[in-house]
Amino acid sequence: MRPSPWQFRPALLAALLLLGACHDHDRAPPAAGPATLVTTATPDYWPTAGWQPATPESQGFAPGSLDTLAADAATALPYHTSLLVIRNGWLVHESYHDTASETGNNADTKHHVWSITKSVTSMTVGRALTLGDLSESDLDSSVGTTFPPEALGALPADDPRRNISLRHALQMRSGLAWNEPAWLLNTTAMKDPLLRAFNGLEPACPFGNYLVLCGILQQPLAYEPGTVWNYNTYDSYLISAFFTSLTSISLSQYALDNLFTPLGIPFDLETVITADTDWPSFLGPITFGGGLLGITARDLGRLGLVMLYDGKWGDQQLLSPEWMTLSTTGQGTGHVALFSEVDGEPRAITADDPEVNIPYALQWWRVTGPGLGGTPSLSGRGLGGQMMHIFKDQELIIIITCDSDVLSGREADINNFLKSRILDQLAI
Repeated sequence: MRPSPWQFRPALLAALLLLGACHDHDRAPPAAGPATLVTTATPDYWPTAGWQPATPESQGFAPGSLDTLAADAATALPYHTSLLVIRNGWLVHESYHDTASETGNNADTKHHVWSITKSVTSMTVGRALTLGDLSESDLDSSVGTTFPPEALGALPADDPRRNISLRHALQMRSGLAWNEPAWLLNTTAMKDPLLRAFNGLEPACPFGNYLVLCGILQQPLAYEPGTVWNYNTYDSYLISAFFTSLTSISLSQYALDNLFTPLGIPFDLETVITADTDWPSFLGPITFGGGLLGITARDLGRLGLVMLYDGKWGDQQLLSPEWMTLSTTGQGTGHVALFSEVDGEPRAITADDPEVNIPYALQWWRVTGPGLGGTPSLSGRGLGGQMMHIFKDQELIIIITCDSDVLSGREADINNFLKSRILDQLAI
């Protein structure tokens, strides 16, 4: 049973509104290889029509090391729903697990992967740039020059929120006031920043296709756009809004036509929000760019393979080398948003606040998170333990999805397990 993402928290629908199957045919696996493994810049095959399995040993894992991986994962991570290990493009482990709330999990189950959606949003922007449907100059298009009057609402002509650009949104540097950890952890001492967007939207924001976007743009500005990094799901919605304004097509439809279809990924893009909608939009054509993507673990692996192999798929360069570099390079040293311990609101940056290394690229994490010992990776990560770790040096992808009964507090346990039971078992 695939649950609706709306059922997990009573306020979730309101919060998100504010933010706004090809079957794989297995082939015979390759024979176990010699003691040394020779890797190439591209995989031996591309799984457009289906994944091909291989023994872990043939792809460099210690003999027998993954034999009990499914059973061990069921014990150590009882909330997980799928686990895939892909090495050198071969599927070396695939297992599915049922939880009390999510049953019947298999290769065809579409999982709600929460904020891994953000990374797919980034890939879709890159695809449009590669095809020329977006230009490099479009990355610096601004709210004030791109969005229609209905989206701007009552913003004054000189309001600095009009200067937020697509690039700022991709970097999560819009400057909009938002305390994501407080919302996720439901800290009672802090105000829920989502609730304030319900107050006074009309007449400032007319009801219609741009109500959600307008509501986001009415939120207080905590920092000058482009100056401070703050993990902010508002910004991922803004990316989708920019995309549609600049291309005249929804982000999800463009992804289906130009990214998913070449990979052999099918999608249901019904406009009515239901449990079976794979990537919904709200009110109008603006896809929810920060979450709600429903996708199988195998199809998520296809997207990971594109990122592992430098934007390539077969003889196509789906994502340009320039976009691959731009979108996966960490933002380096800078200031991150700071929040008041009293009310949870963002506070001003002072001269006493040090700059830190920001482990984030354009909607991708450049760290694996706690538990993996600093292993270099590119990661898409979502609430409740949804993870797609891409280890380029090892030509390795690990995908794990989990139920959404608990939305935080699992990451370290999951990564500890992935390190000890998978990464540490690589012999070559």
